[in-house]
Amino acid sequence: MPDNPAPTPAADPANPPAPTGPPQDNPPAPTDPPQNPPAPVDGDVSTLPEWAQNMIKEAKEQAPAEPPQPPPAAPEPPAAEGDLSKLPKWARDQLGQAQEQARTAAIHAAVLRTAPTAGASAAALLDSQSAMTALAAVDTNDATAVAAAITAAVQAQPHLAAPVGPVRGGADFGNATPPERKPGSLHDAIAARLNT
Repeated sequence: MPDNPAPTPAADPANPPAPTGPPQDNPPAPTDPPQNPPAPVDGDVSTLPEWAQNMIKEAKEQAPAEPPQPPPAAPEPPAAEGDLSKLPKWARDQLGQAQEQARTAAIHAAVLRTAPTAGASAAALLDSQSAMTALAAVDTNDATAVAAAITAAVQAQPHLAAPVGPVRGGADFGNATPPERKPGSLHDAIAARLNT
């Protein structure tokens, strides 16, 4: 038998043949100069001072490890930490907005709590810009000061007073039969008598 050359194995598409040439080096690095990093985004922790980053990092580490516990009775404020002027503008703005919302909620609660006893309509007071401005200057924890401010607002603007008596609405159905009408002339008297 003649010598048959060994058949070459068919190329398997799932297993490509290994490269037989010399190993290639990694492609050269791009020659473009590095660009400036992107501007910090609002809420980016890396833009905060180091002490704030450490507090956030510690809080994140402790949160999953410890089950929630009631807060201590009187937490001590940090001595050197907590200088708000070192926070970024967006954090100071958010803090200011939160404080303003809390103050407004405290004023609304004081109005709702004190208005009925001071003889004022709570809804009318809350709608009055001048009354709310006057109440903003008062300590909301002092009930007598709040009542005095409400009384002064009612005296300056009587429409802020609470309505007196029951609220009326609709027609009066208390007297179902109409009163008997007296004729105004002799002709009306004769006409009324003949029609019945």
